[in-house]
Amino acid sequence: MIKKIKSFLFENKTISQTVAKNTFWLSASNVLAKILRATIIIYVARVLGAESWGIFSYALTIASTLTLIMDFGTNPIVLRELSKEKDEETQKKLLNTAFVLKLILLILGVLTIIFVVPKVIKIKEAISLLPLVAFVLAFDILRDFTFTISRAKQMMEKEAFLFTLTNLAIVVFGFIFLKISPNIYSFALAYVFGTGFGSLISLFYFKKYFEGFYKYFSPNLIKTILFAAWPFALSGILSMFLTNTDILIIGWFKSASDVGIYSAVLRIIQLLYIIPGILTLS
Repeated sequence: MIKKIKSFLFENKTISQTVAKNTFWLSASNVLAKILRATIIIYVARVLGAESWGIFSYALTIASTLTLIMDFGTNPIVLRELSKEKDEETQKKLLNTAFVLKLILLILGVLTIIFVVPKVIKIKEAISLLPLVAFVLAFDILRDFTFTISRAKQMMEKEAFLFTLTNLAIVVFGFIFLKISPNIYSFALAYVFGTGFGSLISLFYFKKYFEGFYKYFSPNLIKTILFAAWPFALSGILSMFLTNTDILIIGWFKSASDVGIYSAVLRIIQLLYIIPGILTLS
């Protein structure tokens, strides 16, 4: 019995079984991650109050609007091509070229958040958080890029493990940093350490796919990737406006406390987003 369960959860045999296996791992990791995040968010809200939580949420939201620069729809293209391409050398060429492109986009995105966003931000208390938030988003996007490998290889169990480990790290660092210094900057720094830890572990876990980094990098592929990615980038822009406009508007007309209260409730509603996301990825 144990052998059958292990085979079902860790091996790909048929299409239906693979979809069921992927759904299980994505569901389990997302539910566990939400529970972990909920514990630290509840703690932060109680320790720091609605205003500090609102400042962090506003900084994270307004910085998130620039993730289109950091990602530009490259992940879906890499996932699609890795899934179709059977030649290992071609896969490495695509993956390493996309990785270099991703690093360039991340640097541009981080610099834009740090130097451009402060000029248009409404809640001035959030400006000092922007450098930390920029690195949180960069680490998240970098980790998600490595997940294109597990998704292309139909190994969602690996993604589930790394995703859960990242969220656990955020919670652990969050409690430690807030215990030492209970303020919003400590919490933002804990997020940086947690997401950074997750990115480094993910890169190490999939390091064999990035071996021979300079050997497989192909400048000619960059134009091809960007041209194929622009519809996904456009979709990402529309999605960004759909999910972030409310907090941006509230932050423009109201206070950080209003943003904090609204954001806390919104997190509960966003739990419903898990269902279609899991089914799509599976």
